[in-house]
Amino acid sequence: MKLQKLALIFLIFTLSLVSCGSDEEDDGDTSSGVGQSCQSTFDCRVGLTCDPEKKICVESPDEENEKNDSDSGSSETSDSEHSDDDVSDTGNPETPDDNDPITGDCTPGETQKCTYQGAPETEDVGPCRAGIRTCKDDGSWGKCEGEVLPVNETGNELCADGIDNDCNGKIDDGTDFDGDGNGSCSDCCETTEVCPFPKEAWDKSNPAHLCEYEEISYDCDSEIQQDSTDPYDYAKAIGICNTTTEDSDKWGLISAEISTPTGLSTDVHKGSNGLLSKLGDLIKPREGGLMLGLSSGKVTDPFTGYTSLDNYSGAPADWLEANDEKFPAAPVCEEGHSGTQGGVRNAVMLTMKIKAPKSARSFRFNIYFLTEEYPKWICSQYNDFFIALLDSEYTSSDPTLQNPADKNLAMDASGNPVGINLAPAGLFTQCKNYNGNNAQNYHVEVTSCIGTDELKGTGFESNGGTGWLTTRGNIVGGEIITLRLAIWDLNDAQYDSLVLIDNFKWDVAEYKPGTGQY
Repeated sequence: MKLQKLALIFLIFTLSLVSCGSDEEDDGDTSSGVGQSCQSTFDCRVGLTCDPEKKICVESPDEENEKNDSDSGSSETSDSEHSDDDVSDTGNPETPDDNDPITGDCTPGETQKCTYQGAPETEDVGPCRAGIRTCKDDGSWGKCEGEVLPVNETGNELCADGIDNDCNGKIDDGTDFDGDGNGSCSDCCETTEVCPFPKEAWDKSNPAHLCEYEEISYDCDSEIQQDSTDPYDYAKAIGICNTTTEDSDKWGLISAEISTPTGLSTDVHKGSNGLLSKLGDLIKPREGGLMLGLSSGKVTDPFTGYTSLDNYSGAPADWLEANDEKFPAAPVCEEGHSGTQGGVRNAVMLTMKIKAPKSARSFRFNIYFLTEEYPKWICSQYNDFFIALLDSEYTSSDPTLQNPADKNLAMDASGNPVGINLAPAGLFTQCKNYNGNNAQNYHVEVTSCIGTDELKGTGFESNGGTGWLTTRGNIVGGEIITLRLAIWDLNDAQYDSLVLIDNFKWDVAEYKPGTGQY
């Protein structure tokens, strides 16, 4: 029993010695603070450094070396000696290095510049600058504060605040994400989230580039003679400046021709197509110095209609087939009160084959429709037609973006074809409002007219027009499209119409196709 008691006492004594040894080791442990978050080494306790990738405090390699030197009997470098190494002759501390922290004491109120965390070339450019840390009352350094780093300069707010936010030495130029030399404040497409080929969305040398909001003088028709009847010049006049071939990587016009809607070039009546620098006193081109005119009468300024021309043709076969071999009725007119059958007379069509830019997803152009049929022949079988047929491979699961099944973009949102029947549909603005019977004793009402000022000197002063409208269509980037623009008299050879066409442009976005006041 006595031996057992002695053994127990000896065991307790041994354990107490081990416990005391463990406390001594804890007193010398420098691992406290490892793993805490940091932005720089100055956020870590003395002896630790901030991992620049993980942004946490870790053991400093220098500290580990000092431990090893101490264990081998070498002398340690005091904190004060280490701190003196980083102080300039003037007594001001130099810029700290995250990998070689200043570990000495500091004088309360003393300030020190921190290591700049941004790209070196952006420091002290624009608003970008390093942070400053201040010595606290207890003689330890506070956190770095006031650092300003570059931010991506994009969007309406940052592109117009007068500040060089990305610190590249240029104010409000925008960050150039795609590297094409044009910043996001002026470039309409910088990333593949907007368009698949960002670098190709901007072509500074090409006046028909895709950035619709950029103010550029469109002058690709400046060398064209107004009396030209070359359909290639017609394309340039409306804004399609480039020419190309089907096997080329470049976009542009491949071919252009004037014919009847059935494709006969010999049956086109004289004066049905041409270029105008103006119409009347106020109607001017939307871009450049010329605009294209197509007419069932004569393209002249002022307008001249025919009274006896009776030149028969036909409508495009694929368009008629898509409409069950009838001309589409205007929903705004009651059934039986819009022309759906009859003869196509005094017709003309411009056909353009065009290769689209790879980044383009749609196009648009402006039209201005004027007619002598207003107001007597609204909702009658005598309905002059203008059509804009698009052949494209474009498809969409969104029905609001799908191009019309009959290919005709020249319809309003309700399906009314461009013609006299746009008047009761609300898209005639240059006219006098009308409430009464038409020439066939059918009651019609027009309430959208705002006046006839733009008709002065046009030859349509007692008639009506739409004002400038926008026609849109969606496409596949880089594909070859065919665009057919045609106008004709339906069932008569009198009361002619004129459509002005101008300002063709590509766009990187998709839109609801059709014609309206956009």
